[in-house]
Formats: sequence, structure tokens, C-alpha cells
Amino acid sequence: MTDRARSGRLLVALALVIGVVASTVLVQIHVTPDSGLCGGGETFNCSGAAHSRWATLLGIPIAMLGLAFYVACIPLVVRGGTVDDETVGGARLLSTLFAGATLYSVFLAVVSVVDVGSICPWCATLYAANVLGLVGASRWGGSPITAVGRQVSAVDRVMNEGGSLLLAIFILLVGVGTFATSRMGPPPAPVDGPEVDLDVLYDDGVAVWGDADAPVRLVEFSDFQCPYCSSLADSVDAMKDEFGPEVLRVEFRHYPLPFHTNARGAAIAGVCADEQGLFWDLHDHMFANQSELTREELLAFAQTTALDVGAFEACLDSDQAAARVDADLEAGEALGVQGTPTFFFNGERHVGGYEANDLRRMIRAAVDAAE
Repeated sequence: MTDRARSGRLLVALALVIGVVASTVLVQIHVTPDSGLCGGGETFNCSGAAHSRWATLLGIPIAMLGLAFYVACIPLVVRGGTVDDETVGGARLLSTLFAGATLYSVFLAVVSVVDVGSICPWCATLYAANVLGLVGASRWGGSPITAVGRQVSAVDRVMNEGGSLLLAIFILLVGVGTFATSRMGPPPAPVDGPEVDLDVLYDDGVAVWGDADAPVRLVEFSDFQCPYCSSLADSVDAMKDEFGPEVLRVEFRHYPLPFHTNARGAAIAGVCADEQGLFWDLHDHMFANQSELTREELLAFAQTTALDVGAFEACLDSDQAAARVDADLEAGEALGVQGTPTFFFNGERHVGGYEANDLRRMIRAAVDAAE
């Protein structure tokens, strides 16, 4: 093996180590409630990317696909250190694969800035790993263009030199990893936090569903542009249908995050809809259409409902509606809310997009305790 090929192989190995570490962190962010908050800084934020519509492919987290890819490539690098001529095809295969990964990284980087509106540091680490792997594999086995030509003309040889092994490991890891992540959900235990007195939140301007004397009170701090908030909203809606207003009282508080460009406007729209008694209609629509929350899109929807569009539009520009949102933000900060969704279940603080089964167990336990 030449010095150039040897250095290229080392670069590929380094790229795989970086890729495995960064992908593992992103998988954890994707599946862990605390890490799954829509929170963080306005410019640098991994949670927004990890829970955006671009974070999955065919229902599988991209981070999981990446982790499987990097791990599956390891045997090719190890084998390349023991046999020279017979593993050139494997190096060429890696060159082509890292070229594709680099192009996909460019696409995700553009999407992150344009659509998500923030930069994910761990994602950027993966992008750098893909570029590093491309450089290393090119030094080791030749440029991607040359590699493609040779692979097309000798597919069987390339597959024998590592492609079939990589594919088999990749499929196995994706299958096992997807099953594992699908089994991981937010636990029904509260996140550690100080005891809070939620009675200070009662006022005339909050959107409420359910009876005042219901045994279960759920106070939700939410952002209409947050994917996990949409997931929690679906779970809460299911519980509203199942238990009814006699058992469950839901109190919605606005907590729009600064890096969600349309979240504050959507929150103000929610306040304006509540003034006309139609908050929950707009609530359901906005969570179901999180990519359509501009002022124009909300006004277009208002025209299809029972809302007084003129009054609604005037309210969108009012200081009173903005003040209502600011009051919720201040209340959330006083209660230690750092991201969305955060909700208080009979005074206990919880974070993350809980599934319906988790909420169901919590509600039943609270009802049994009240009897």
C-alpha cells in the first residue's frame, strides 16, 4: 500500500469514528424527551433539526441511517489494512458512497438554514465527517467519478470486495436500530424540578378546555411550530375524547421560541381566535399545518371558519394580543420552562411529546388517587 493510500485509509477511519459519535448523539436527541425539546439557541440548535420534517426518511431517523452506514463501513476499512489489491474495489466503493453522503450533506445544510432556520452543530460535524471520508477514500481508491466507472463495469467484483458485506450490515443495523428507537418513548415520570403553585396562572385570558373541578389539570406550554408540540397535542386530543371535560382540564399557554420564525405570529393568532371562542379550532389547524403559519395563510384559513375575519385581522396587530403572549412567556420562565413542549400535570413538570398511552396511564392513576 502506498503512503497516499495509507493516509487515505486513516482519514476514512477517522471520518467513521466521528460519524459514529455524532450520529449516536443525534439519535439520542431524536428519541429522548429531554433532548427532544424544541429549545436551545436561535442560531445553533440541534433539537430543531432533529425533530424537523427533514429528520426522517421513510419513517426512519436519518441519524439512525447514518449510524448504520458508518458502522457498516468499518469492516471495509479494517479489511483494507490486511489485503492490498483485493480491497481496491472496496476503497472505490467507499469513495462513491462518501461522495453521495457529501452531496446529501450539502442538501441538509441548505435545508437547515433556509427551512429550519438554525444550524445544528452535531449535524455540521457529520457533514465534516462525510467530506473527510470523501477525501480519504479518494486518496485510497481513486476519485468518485473513476470509482463509479469501474464499479459499473465490474459490479460483481466490487460487491465481492466489500459491497455485499456493507449492504448486509447496513440493513441489519437499520432494522435493529429502528426497532429499538420505536420502542423508546418518553417515560411517564416527571422531570425533576421545584414544586410549583399553578394557581398563580389563573386569569381571564387563557384558553381552557374542561371543567374547573376536573381531577386532572394539564397546563401546557407550547409552540405551534414545534414538531414535538404537535405530537403532544395529538395525544392530548385523544385523551380529551377518551376522558371528557369532567375528568380532564387542559390549559394552553403560549411559549413561541425565537428560532421558529412564525411561532410568535401563530401564538398571537391563537389569542385572537380565543377572543372569539374559536381557539381550539385554530389550534388543531395550526398543529396540523405547521409549515403554513404565515399571516396570509392564517387569514386564508380564518375565512373558511366562523371567525369574524375583520376583527381577527385587527387583533393580530393589537398590543393586547401580543401582551397576552408575553405574559405566558414570562409565566413559563418563572416556572422554569426552557423549551417546548413542557407541561404541568397536576403540578408536576414534564417535558417532551408524550404519547397517548403515557398520558392515559398518568390520568388513570390520578383519577384512582382522587377517588
